[in-house]
Amino acid sequence: MKKLFTTLVCALLLLSLVVSASAASMLQKGDRGPAVKALQEALVNGGWADLVCDGVFGAKTEAAVKYYQQQNGLKATGRAGSSMLSTLLGTPEVDLNTEGNNSPTSGSSGPEVYKIQSRLKELGYNCGPLDGKFGKKTLAAVRSFQQLNGLPVDGKVGPKTSAVLFSESAVAYHKTVTYTKLRRGDSGAQVKKLQQALAAEGLYTGEITGYFNYATYTAVCDFQNIHGLKVDGIAGQQTLSTLYGTP
Repeated sequence: MKKLFTTLVCALLLLSLVVSASAASMLQKGDRGPAVKALQEALVNGGWADLVCDGVFGAKTEAAVKYYQQQNGLKATGRAGSSMLSTLLGTPEVDLNTEGNNSPTSGSSGPEVYKIQSRLKELGYNCGPLDGKFGKKTLAAVRSFQQLNGLPVDGKVGPKTSAVLFSESAVAYHKTVTYTKLRRGDSGAQVKKLQQALAAEGLYTGEITGYFNYATYTAVCDFQNIHGLKVDGIAGQQTLSTLYGTP
């Protein structure tokens, strides 16, 4: 009876962190937070794994997910998507939303923003005055937090960012990140990251190719112009620090 009760509590916790979205996401290796911990506890309580339920989706959790999937006729991807979660918890299939459309971001205000600011300040991030207003400094602090915690740098405090922010494993502010200067003709993972960040700002609409083409150049120029930076189309330290939210 106690085991059943614990399983139901895990199910309710996990479902409370799952919301409808236009595109489904997944819990996968590298994720962390309450949703991952609830998944781990559901696997342990169901007798599918022997894990430390620490809220960190590491290699052992990935192996446990694969084992569960293999034993239940699911594709063994090692990622916990909506199909696996509905099977594990015995619930209707749902979608996992990563950052949501109503997540606090620039322009938001209220008690929730104040709570976010307080936590950021506690971790050493400069978010400006604790006034409950999601201004430029709070936006920069959120981006900095996301960058240092391996999260998508979009400036939104959605479920994924919030789970990490208010967890014990949240990475506090530390030294300034140094970036390699990027310009037209460059290519690689850093250019791809730049394009993704510019796309999140609504400035880059081309394909994420990892090649610094003319469209990337114009998007960088637009970003620099918006933020009062030198408009040269070169993604240097100041431009990238502003874009990624790092000091």
